Amino acid sequence: MKIVNYIKHWEGFRSKFYKCPAGKKTIGYGRNVDDFPLTSDEYRLLFPGLTISESVREISTKGITELQAEKLLSAQAQNLVMVALRNFLWFGKLSEGRQIVILDMIYNLGLPGFRKFKRLIEEIGSGNYEKAGREIENSRYYTQTGNRAKSNVDIMCTDILPGWLGF
Repeated sequence: MKIVNYIKHWEGFRSKFYKCPAGKKTIGYGRNVDDFPLTSDEYRLLFPGLTISESVREISTKGITELQAEKLLSAQAQNLVMVALRNFLWFGKLSEGRQIVILDMIYNLGLPGFRKFKRLIEEIGSGNYEKAGREIENSRYYTQTGNRAKSNVDIMCTDILPGWLGF
């Protein structure tokens, strides 16, 4: 899934828990575990054969590998697609690039944070992608996330995935 590589590029990898810029406990490729705790299925995915309590201890003391973080991100990306399809009727009609922008923003902001972009959501629903890009550009998200948000604006407006990511 291209969204996995896109998120990996912007988030970077950390094997142990850390505090993200928003002060949230995070691991792997930017997984916010304060707002989205790991599920029992995710612990089983990361540590097959271990009990949940053993998995919690393992992740707390040793952290996770890049491969484990990628598995976790891949599973979450599949879930993000389902969330987007359930919440936005227009999502399935978008091009792949524009879907990546929406999924990346939901990953980065959470669904409640993304829902605050009411005009952005309205413009996308109306097919006004240039205006949708300007809604991203005229936000605090844009000033806080720098090149990531700029990339999302470019993709939303042009429908071209960045070549420098190898897509």
